[in-house]
Amino acid sequence: DVAGNQLDINPDGSTSAKNVNVYRVTAAWEEGAGGCPPGAADAASWNKRTDANNWGTAGGNWANTAGTANNIGSPYATQSVSANGTYNWPVTTLVGQWAAGTYSNFGFILGSPDTGTEVYTFATDENTTSGNRPQLIIAYTGGPATSPASIALTKFTNGEDANTAPGPI
Repeated sequence: DVAGNQLDINPDGSTSAKNVNVYRVTAAWEEGAGGCPPGAADAASWNKRTDANNWGTAGGNWANTAGTANNIGSPYATQSVSANGTYNWPVTTLVGQWAAGTYSNFGFILGSPDTGTEVYTFATDENTTSGNRPQLIIAYTGGPATSPASIALTKFTNGEDANTAPGPI
């Protein structure tokens, strides 16, 4: 049973406070080799989830807690992000839904209901400082211990307003 979980992510270069929400990705996507620079073969981008497949909506296929597709309301978790450092989003509900088989685990996507032009970037799994890499910390009860889960936060570049359109993790 999933007892408690948190997603830890480090902003890189953020300067003003923004609410950052966590949503559920609803389609498989590919990170690609070595991150996601624009135009990289087989990597997810603003328009594509794989080299050969587009997202249903530019920016990603995702849903909120109500199951509404690409709707910024009802996030799984919200955190006010205002400076560099580690921020924690409690994601027990979503991880529990993955563990129960309610939804397929295609990862998290971040978005903000706040308006503005500031773009937030976050440290990825390629960050040279291992302590800045994203982590999904899972606490559970019952059953034997298994290997810890890992997540990949890829670089995601787009020409849209990143404050209103999430990017995949």
